[in-house]
Amino acid sequence: DILASTMAQAMLVAFLLLSIESLVQTFELIIRTPPKDVIRPVIARFPPPDSPIYKRKEYILKVSNSTGLPGNKNPCDPNTFMTAPNMEPLYIREVHHFALGRPWMLGREFFDRLVDVEGLQPQERVLDYGSQALSSGVWLIEYLDPSHYFGMESVEWLFEAGRQYEVPLHMLEERNPSLLHNPDEEFSHAAFEGAQFDRILALTAFHHLTPEDPRVERVLKEFVRRLAPGGSVFIAGELPLPEPQLQSLGLQLTKSETHHCRWIAADFLWFQLKATSG
Repeated sequence: DILASTMAQAMLVAFLLLSIESLVQTFELIIRTPPKDVIRPVIARFPPPDSPIYKRKEYILKVSNSTGLPGNKNPCDPNTFMTAPNMEPLYIREVHHFALGRPWMLGREFFDRLVDVEGLQPQERVLDYGSQALSSGVWLIEYLDPSHYFGMESVEWLFEAGRQYEVPLHMLEERNPSLLHNPDEEFSHAAFEGAQFDRILALTAFHHLTPEDPRVERVLKEFVRRLAPGGSVFIAGELPLPEPQLQSLGLQLTKSETHHCRWIAADFLWFQLKATSG
C-alpha cells in the first residue's frame, strides 16, 4: 500500500509538472503569436518583411561608416560635419524629417488614407505636387507600378534630400520615379509632356501661399488640365481658394471631412476635388 501510494503521488506530481509546463508553453505561444484576426489589420498595411523599405538601418550604417569627406554647411545648422562621400551632412542626419514643423510620419498617414479610404490602385498615375523630401513618396513609389509616380518640389534642398537620400535608402531606383525640382512651379517641363494623372496630391503644397498669390490659380488650372477623366485632386489642411473660385477654375469640391490620424496624435481636414467637366 505504501508503494502504491508513493507511486500515485509521484504520478500526480509528474502530471502537475507536465500540466504547468504545457500551460507555460501555451502562454508563451500566445504572447509570441497573437491571433491572426488581431494582427492582420496591422500587417496588411505594411509591405512584406522582405521589402526594401526595411533596409534603412543597413543603409545608414553603411554610409555612416564610409570614409568621410568634409561636408557642406547645413542650412539648418552652421556647423560643418564629416560625412560619407558625395552625401550632404543634413541628409545623413535626416534634418529633412523635421524641417517643416510636421511629423515625418504624416507622409504615412497620407499614404494610408489614399490606399485604404480613397482606393488608390498600383496602376494609377500620381502627381505629388509639393513632394518635399518624399515623406509620402517613399510609400507611393514602392506601392505604384514603376514609372507611375511623379514628384514636383520647388525647394531644392528638400528635393535633393528625397532624390539623393530617401530613394537610394529605400532602394527605389528601379521603380523609376519621375522627380522634378521646379522652383518656378511650372508644368511646361518635358517630364509632363502629354502626362495625365489619376490622382493629383497637393497635400501641404498651398500652406505657404495666400489666396491672392497668382501661383495658386495658375497651378489649379494646370491640375484641371492634367487630370485624367474621372481623376481627383486631394488637399489636406485647408482649401487654397473659396469654393466659388474653385468652381470658376473648373474644380468641384466632392468631399470634405476630418481625417483622424492613426500614426500620430492629430487630425486634419481632407478635401477631394474633381474637374467639373470630368
